[in-house]
Amino acid sequence: MSTPQPAITTLDAIKRVTADPADLTINAVSLIEMHRDNRMYEWQTVERTDLPRCVRPRAGFCHPTEVQSDGRVLPDLREAYVLYRLGFVRTDDLPDLAARWPAADLVDNESVQLLAGHDPHDPAMLDTLIANSVTEASVSIPSESAELQAIAVDWVTSTWRHTGDTRWAVSTLARLGETYPEFDLGLWIGLDDEWNGGWGRLEPDLKAAAKSELDYFTHGGSGAVDS
Repeated sequence: MSTPQPAITTLDAIKRVTADPADLTINAVSLIEMHRDNRMYEWQTVERTDLPRCVRPRAGFCHPTEVQSDGRVLPDLREAYVLYRLGFVRTDDLPDLAARWPAADLVDNESVQLLAGHDPHDPAMLDTLIANSVTEASVSIPSESAELQAIAVDWVTSTWRHTGDTRWAVSTLARLGETYPEFDLGLWIGLDDEWNGGWGRLEPDLKAAAKSELDYFTHGGSGAVDS
């Protein structure tokens, strides 16, 4: 409908629909270029990205950090906001993330569009826009330490799977544990201390132990490092 008219007819038609809910599997997302140059919405596909198979299903769907674009891990709005507050996502990263969310069918609203197009060197307004995006999308932000830790660890392990940089993953998780003592990340602090101090195990053994733990975390575990 493109002309002004009462909504009651449409609402009555919607209320008469009795279809059962349907499951939708999305195997790919597309980056599109859209405009209204000709007074109508027109778009063309710039790039198509196949979505990876779900490695760790949660509540019947793939965890959003599995979605990638241009080879980079793409957290959704909820995760990005938590990672931003934890210090893992910089303010000037926010416009790039916001620009990628609509193409990945994660979120698209007015605040997200403003965030995507805003100057990355304006931290005060970017902070306001990311908060507005969360509010407008009615996203629930966790406050429990376990939930915050899970989002941060998922982001680190997802990034590690892409980069293979085990040393970075260990030091990042150790820094997270030192910054937030309520997080249960003592094993990573110990690994990082051993790695930095040059005592104990040799570097190849430390790297193998860290890889084993990262693999375990990736598949839903929360084990400890064998000494």
